[in-house]
Amino acid sequence: MKKDTFYRCMLRIYENKTKTFAVKTQGYSEGDIGLHKEKYSGELETWIATHIPTGAVLASAAHHCKTRTEALKQAQCKIAEHTNFQEKVEQFKRGEKFKAFQRSRYDQSVTGVF
Repeated sequence: MKKDTFYRCMLRIYENKTKTFAVKTQGYSEGDIGLHKEKYSGELETWIATHIPTGAVLASAAHHCKTRTEALKQAQCKIAEHTNFQEKVEQFKRGEKFKAFQRSRYDQSVTGVF
């Protein structure tokens, strides 16, 4: 596992419209799985696992993973449970949420002071 920076796909509702955007995240990675720590319910800290190519959550705060290893195992189990995981990934990549995520990620990568 190595320290890494990756993007998570986030959804927010503004004025009854869902907005999809990318959140740059500092954490760790293992293959296509990104892991980061987040506060949940005020005080409780939990590890979240993200599918880096799509930004999709694999192990959320609801899983209450207390360690990176636990979150990684949770994510790997979720991937293994889906016999057609790669097909679902490709289907997601063809959708509007992924396109918005990619635009947001691109916009963040090209904005800077030169």
